[in-house]
Amino acid sequence: MYYFYEISTLNDYDWVEKEYKTIEDLIFVILKNMENKQYAMYSYSLSNKDTDDCIFSASLKTNTLFNKKVSFMKTSAEDYKNTIVAHEIIILLEKGVELKDIFKGARLAEKTIIKDLLDYVLYHIEITDSETIRIGSRHRENIINIIK
Repeated sequence: MYYFYEISTLNDYDWVEKEYKTIEDLIFVILKNMENKQYAMYSYSLSNKDTDDCIFSASLKTNTLFNKKVSFMKTSAEDYKNTIVAHEIIILLEKGVELKDIFKGARLAEKTIIKDLLDYVLYHIEITDSETIRIGSRHRENIINIIK
């Protein structure tokens, strides 16, 4: 079973500042807390090619003629400080665990990538726009630890 928690600032108006709140401040706080709990962060993308800053890539099962890969890049909470973020996807592992060790022999499919990744990683975080963060884990306790 997989658990997800969504945080949104949609229609969250700050009457003191007289402006709508965005998710950017929350993103940094959540990610900084996770880093402090000794988790390593990696962003990832799906494409036909590796990116320049890719530190690891794994093949994806697709329904197309083209081979696709999931490419992982090292990231940190500081990368998201005072930054407008949209369509960012992050996974969290325990520090000291290597991506190549986790994903050796892993079967990842494009259509079920989130579920497949959650079978191997502790957290999956999607920042879909400047209003929403979606945090997923296989363990309910992991979600509870984030939202405390």
